[in-house]
Amino acid sequence: MAIFNSKRLNRPILSSEIPSLDKKTIFELNEEIFETIESISQQIKDVKRFEKQHGTPPDAEWEARAKKKIRICSQFALKIENAGYHHQTYKDSYEFHLNQILAEELGPSFEKIKKEACSLATMEASSKQESD
Repeated sequence: MAIFNSKRLNRPILSSEIPSLDKKTIFELNEEIFETIESISQQIKDVKRFEKQHGTPPDAEWEARAKKKIRICSQFALKIENAGYHHQTYKDSYEFHLNQILAEELGPSFEKIKKEACSLATMEASSKQESD
């Protein structure tokens, strides 16, 4: 039985719990799982890029732990999909892959761009709420 320590839900989730979770919780968990996979994958790529640039081998134990986390996340994603709660639409999949490619191409500046876009969207949403 796998356990996913969800930061969004602020609790550990057992894989056996998935069928009993409500749709909102499943949706939040699914999004967090895909974000975690994306984040860890990017970290592994960054470490490999660093290794190529500087000739320093990555910490084998860290890499093994990172890959194990990806396997656990993948197991949860599969369990969610098998339970009939597949929430990832074409748009979600497209955005996931687009973000992976952009992060790989832009490196650290990608996170800066994402934060700026988030700030602009937040300000826009706030000004719309005030005018309503």
